[in-house]
Amino acid sequence: MINDLLDDELNIFFKGIDDQFNGISARFERLSTEFNLSDLERQIIKSCFIQELDGLDFGEDFKATFTGNNITFSNCCEPAYLQNLAAVISPKSHLLRWELIDIDRSEATLFKQSLFINNRIFQYLIDQEQNTIDSQLDGVVSLKNLPSDISLSKSQKNHANNLKELLRSQNTTPAKVIEIFGVDSLTKKILLSSALNNKSSLAILELNADVLPSDISQLTLFKMMWEREAHLLDATLVLNCENISNDDATMRSAKNAVRSILHLFLNDNYSSVKRLPMIILSHDRLNIDASSTLYVNVALPTLSEQKELWKNKLNQLELQKNFIDQLVNYFNFSAHDIQSICNQIPKNEAAVWDACLQHTRPRLSGLTEHIPTKSFDHTQPWGILVLPEEQKRTLESIVQHVKYRTQVYDDWGFSNGTSRGWGITALFTGGSGTGKTLAAESLASHLKLDLYRIDLSTVVSKYIGETEKNLRQIFDAADAGGAILLFDEADAIFGKRSNVKDSHDRYANMEVSYLLQKIESYRGLAILTTNFKDSLDPAFLRRLRFVIQFPFPGELERQKIWHNIFMYRRGNLSSPQQPVDNQLKQLARLDLTGGNIRNIALNAAFIAASNRPEVGNADPDSVSIKMEYLLEAAQAEYLKLERTWTLSEAEMAYWKELEGILIKVPTLPAQSLQEQPRES
Repeated sequence: MINDLLDDELNIFFKGIDDQFNGISARFERLSTEFNLSDLERQIIKSCFIQELDGLDFGEDFKATFTGNNITFSNCCEPAYLQNLAAVISPKSHLLRWELIDIDRSEATLFKQSLFINNRIFQYLIDQEQNTIDSQLDGVVSLKNLPSDISLSKSQKNHANNLKELLRSQNTTPAKVIEIFGVDSLTKKILLSSALNNKSSLAILELNADVLPSDISQLTLFKMMWEREAHLLDATLVLNCENISNDDATMRSAKNAVRSILHLFLNDNYSSVKRLPMIILSHDRLNIDASSTLYVNVALPTLSEQKELWKNKLNQLELQKNFIDQLVNYFNFSAHDIQSICNQIPKNEAAVWDACLQHTRPRLSGLTEHIPTKSFDHTQPWGILVLPEEQKRTLESIVQHVKYRTQVYDDWGFSNGTSRGWGITALFTGGSGTGKTLAAESLASHLKLDLYRIDLSTVVSKYIGETEKNLRQIFDAADAGGAILLFDEADAIFGKRSNVKDSHDRYANMEVSYLLQKIESYRGLAILTTNFKDSLDPAFLRRLRFVIQFPFPGELERQKIWHNIFMYRRGNLSSPQQPVDNQLKQLARLDLTGGNIRNIALNAAFIAASNRPEVGNADPDSVSIKMEYLLEAAQAEYLKLERTWTLSEAEMAYWKELEGILIKVPTLPAQSLQEQPRES
C-alpha cells in the first residue's frame, strides 16, 4: 500500500528536476530495478531525496510542498500505511540491507524516527557522469574499463566463449564465483572483456585482495558496499588475487580474508536482488573454495598458435625460413604482446628481434640490473674470456640446450606434455674475478638475448609476501622476453638450510623454497654464481643441469688474458704494435685473476692518458701504455687486495726498461676499455 497523493506529488517533482539533474529519472529507475524496490520503497527513496534538496529552488509549487520537512513515520497517518512502512525498514529490507537510506534512531519511539537518503545514493542520483565510486571505497576498489581491443589466440577465444556461457545466467541463485587464472594479467582481462562484449558496460570494480579487512563485521560491510557499487554502476565484480599463490605460505592472512569474503558472497541468500557474479583474477589456481568456484585456465598461446600469430603479423616481411621458429623458441609472448610488437612495423628480422627484447625491459626495470653485452663475433666466440677447453665445451653445451629446446622438447616429444623442465639452470663456481660474470655475458652474446642480474637485497622485502610478488614479476617478465637471469652469490641464497628458531627463519626458508621453485619452472636460462660451492645445500646442487668450475688462471692463461685485453676490444680496434710478447710474459708473472688483470690494464690506460702530452712524440696519433704505468697500477691493485708485493727492485727496474704497449688512439673510443665486459 502506498500514499497515492504523495506518490503523485513525488512524480511531478521528479519530472520537474530532470532538467537540472539530467537523467535523474533514468538513474532512479535503474536504482529501483537493480535493488528490486517495491512501490512503497520507491516512494520513501524519492521523499528522502527531496528532503536532501531542502532550500534549493526548483519552482514555487515544489518548494512549498517539500521544503523543511523531515520524513518521519508520524507524517503518514493511515494505520495500514504505517504498518507497511515499518516492514520496509526492517533490518532485512532492501532499504536498510543495502543502506539506501539511513535512520536517525535518537528518538525512542519508532514512528518519530527520521529517514534520510544515504549519502552515496544521493550522490549517485545527482551524478550525471557516473564515473566516481563511494568515497569509503577509495584506494581499495578501482573503477576501470576492460580493454576493448581484443587480441586472443584460438584456444583463448574458446575459453572466452566458455566464460560467456558461464556468465549468461548471472541473474540466478546461487551466486557464481569464477576464477580466471594464468600468468598474463592483461590476457585475463582481455578474455573477460571478450566474454562480456554483449554487455552494455565493460566497467569492472576491481578489489585488491591484499587489503581486505580481516574483521568479519568490517568485511561484511565492505562486501555490501562493493556489491552495491557494482549494481549502481553496471560494473562487474573483480577480486584481484594476482599476488596470492598456493606456494606462498606467507600470505595466509590474505587467503583467509579471501576465503571469508567468498563465504559471505556464496551464502548471501536473504535478498531477492539479482546476484552478480564475482570474477577472481589469479596467477595460480587458488582452490580456496573449489566446490563452489568455476575455473577458467588462461594459458599463453601454444607454440603453434604463437607461430601462426607471428606469421600473420609479419607476412609483409621477407624472413628466413627458420626465423619464426627462432622467435617462439626464445620468446614466450601473449597474443597482445605479439600484436604490440608488430604494431611498431619493424622493417627486418633484426628490428623484430630488438623489438622483442625492448618489449620486456620495462617490466624488469627496478628489480633487476640490465647488463649490456657486446655483439657476437664469430671470429672470437668467447671474446676475452680465457678458460680451459673442458669449461668452454660446457658453455657450448648450454648454448645448444637453449637453441634447440623447442625442437627436442616439443617437436621430438621429450617434454612429456608439460613445459616444466624446459629451463636450463647452471652454476658457475670459482673465486672472485675468474670470469663467471664474463661467461654469462658471453652466453648472452651468443644467444642474442638480454642478461639481467638479480640482486636479492632489492628483491627480498621485510614485508611478508612482498618477496614472492617481486620474484613472480621477475620470472614472468623474463620468461616472456627470453632473458638470461644471473643470480650472484648463490651461497647466500641456497646455503645449507637454517634451523627454524623464529618466524623470520621460517619465512626466510619459505622464500628460498619459493625461489627454487621459480628457478626450476623457469623456461629460460638461469645462471647462479658462487665463490663457495661447498657452502651450498647438496639438495640444491642435485637439481642443477650444469656446474662449471672457473679455476684460478695459471701463468699461460694469464698471458692470454693480458693479450686479449689489449688485442680484443670493442669496435674492431687496431691491435697493439709488435713486439709485445716479452711484455706479456712479464705481466703474466703477476699471480692475479682476470678481473684483477683488467683493473690493472684499465688504471694503466688512465695513467697513460694523463701523461699523453709527454709521450707520443714519434707519432702524435699513438699512445704507449708504458710498462712503468702497468707496474704502478699493479702495485696499487696488490695494495687494494692487501697482498704482499713480490717483485724485487731489480725485476721492477727491468720492467721499466721494456717498451710499452703502443695503441693507435684514433681507433680507440674513449669508452672502449671502460665498457669491456666485467670479469668476476
